[in-house]
Amino acid sequence: MRLFGPMLKIAVGALALCVCANAAWAQSYPTRTIKLVVPAPSGGPMDLYGRLAAQIIQQDLGGTVVVENRAGAGGATATKSVASAAPDGYSLLVANTTTLGVLPATTPDVGFDPVRSFAPVAKLADSSTALVVAPAFPASSVHALVDHAKAQPGKLDYASVGISSLPHLQAEIFRLRTGIDIVHVPFKSGPEMVTAILGQHVHMAFAETSVVLPLIKEHRLKALAVSSLQRQAKLEGVPTMIESGIADFAFPMWTGIVAPAGTSADIVERLNRVIQTGLQSPQIAEALASSGAQPASGSVQSFSDFLTAEAARWSAIVRQAGMRSK
Repeated sequence: MRLFGPMLKIAVGALALCVCANAAWAQSYPTRTIKLVVPAPSGGPMDLYGRLAAQIIQQDLGGTVVVENRAGAGGATATKSVASAAPDGYSLLVANTTTLGVLPATTPDVGFDPVRSFAPVAKLADSSTALVVAPAFPASSVHALVDHAKAQPGKLDYASVGISSLPHLQAEIFRLRTGIDIVHVPFKSGPEMVTAILGQHVHMAFAETSVVLPLIKEHRLKALAVSSLQRQAKLEGVPTMIESGIADFAFPMWTGIVAPAGTSADIVERLNRVIQTGLQSPQIAEALASSGAQPASGSVQSFSDFLTAEAARWSAIVRQAGMRSK
């Protein structure tokens, strides 16, 4: 009993020393190159968001941030690689709705857990998809499209970027909610999908606003509705799916930064502060707006709560659509 007091003082002292050491380590971070993994090819929206994040982190913290594009398995390959990386703050992932929402919900053996495998860092951007058709398509509203599809069941088709992808999932929910009979035509990539619509080889698709925005502005594609809760600033004349009469049809998209689980809370908090400050830059906001996105904001805790809710939400959506892989 007499040893309890001295032992307690030693333990408290050791803990304080550890906390101080971690704080000092976080203040000296980074001391080497940070790798920011983008689970998509260069040139797309995720690549843009990743490079903007790299620019923000590098300008504020110094050092070098390298963007590594690693496509494959719908984003699962890159996501797994970061989940298994050392939790030292030098491997970060650009995550989004697909990688930490749709993929884990549709694929039981995806190789990572969207909540337990990662330390949430910061949300970067909010965006949406748009239901698009070719200008010559006879319907110019969601209501007219539904009527057109019901008049010729099984004759209309929709494109996606692969089975169990976000565009596939959205179209299946759309089909279930409206009772229309439309046929799925999967493609290997977003550009292939959009090219197919432009060439009128398929009738419709839910496509990322960032990808199709220029084509809509040039009147090469016709947007019938957006899948976000509110109308999009760059497409303010385009109604939401809910406004178009499809109840509870809201699939807002997001992009953010996560680190491997176990990464120092001090480093995570420091990265969060840096990113949130950088997102307030007019130049960053304009770069995001040009792709149909808006800067996001929030603490580490709010992003963590958001990711937990997203995992549960997408699991429920996938069950409803009956699209979970065996």
